[in-house]
Amino acid sequence: MAILEGALEVAAEDVVGTLVSPPVLVVGALLAAPIVAPRLSHRLRPLTKKLVKGAIVVYDKGKETITELAEQFSDLVAESRAELAAAAAASGVGAAQAAVPQVETAAESVGEAIAEAVEEAEAAAAPVVKRKKAAAPAPAGA
Repeated sequence: MAILEGALEVAAEDVVGTLVSPPVLVVGALLAAPIVAPRLSHRLRPLTKKLVKGAIVVYDKGKETITELAEQFSDLVAESRAELAAAAAASGVGAAQAAVPQVETAAESVGEAIAEAVEEAEAAAAPVVKRKKAAAPAPAGA
């Protein structure tokens, strides 16, 4: 009996697999779209708006955080240079001068990394911001 049930299941899967092929599914979806789309779009619009708003908030917060990090790093570089200058004045240049190029190279590398991170964040959020601006109502005076 189990063999017969297994054979029936395989036969049913073969029939369903041949009747419901990807092209048939696409045609079915295209035929159902005019009926289903208005109902779905009405329900999905608020969710989509929330997602866009969330993306904009995350983008703005990320940009603000990266700007603060860049400022803090700039302050650290300035403090380090001041300490190196004080060490150079106290010890007669030697070790402080040797460390200056390393500090400058590190500062440039981190500065470039921060700039790249800002550019990537802006590029990632640009489509969302453009869609949000395009969806915004026109000013009353326009």
